[in-house]
Amino acid sequence: MKIPQADFEDLKADTQRLTELLQYHATTDMGFHTNGRANDLVLTSLHNNLPIRINIYGLLHVYAAEGKNITERDLRASNGYVQGLDDLMIPPTGDVVDILSGMDKTKTLSSLIVATGLDAVIRS
Repeated sequence: MKIPQADFEDLKADTQRLTELLQYHATTDMGFHTNGRANDLVLTSLHNNLPIRINIYGLLHVYAAEGKNITERDLRASNGYVQGLDDLMIPPTGDVVDILSGMDKTKTLSSLIVATGLDAVIRS
């Protein structure tokens, strides 16, 4: 994914936000590489110890990190591996209901949860 130029300029100007975004894309948990069969693996990011979930979709031969396709796999570095993604992982903010309501793909689900009153139960 190419970051829109205005967003890129904003990131360059806001070093705190840029640092947080880059830290969310990094972990020191282990030298993860995609040759393993560890599906639904959760790594801990350097940004607030937020989770980074790794999924393997074997039938499709797809690996993903937080729902973003891993397009360049297992690029060796001196201290581990680098995984190239096709999009930015955005650090989650809020609880599950907040996250669902903020995504276009889950707005209907979010509105149904709120309509049934289950949002209070999920938030707790």
